[in-house]
Amino acid sequence: MASYDSDVYKAQDPGRVNPSRLLDKDVISGSVEYAVISHTLTNESAGDTINVCLLPAGGIPVPQLSRVTFSGVMNNAFELRVGTAATPSGWFSLQNIDQPGDWGCSAPASVAQWTVATPLVADPGSDAAKIVARVTATDGPNGGAVLTFLLAYKVGR
Repeated sequence: MASYDSDVYKAQDPGRVNPSRLLDKDVISGSVEYAVISHTLTNESAGDTINVCLLPAGGIPVPQLSRVTFSGVMNNAFELRVGTAATPSGWFSLQNIDQPGDWGCSAPASVAQWTVATPLVADPGSDAAKIVARVTATDGPNGGAVLTFLLAYKVGR
């Protein structure tokens, strides 16, 4: 059987001098923090933006550990992107949401642009990045349904 090495393993090869210091600290380690934000839908329609939260610049989104939970009555299907102004689908782009449930950011219906470590960039005049959710399509209003965003991100040590 063949044996394959990841790039991280190659950089940490015990044969190298001080292998633990060969990688960018934010790639291999760091503390994972979570932002948990709920939002009750009213009359959001295609093109509308939900301002979700502010996160520290330099934080590295981890879509693989993030999700959106939809609860309540979903009257109409819709599509949602979560990211920043610069990268609208940074965390994910969910498509054809038509029932309550838990939607992982690395699910087949989701496309995340930040699957490679990508630090958040501060908004102009701020030391934080505004995280937004954009409704990209809808069949009609979903008033009363609740979106709960669980957004994982790493901070350097």
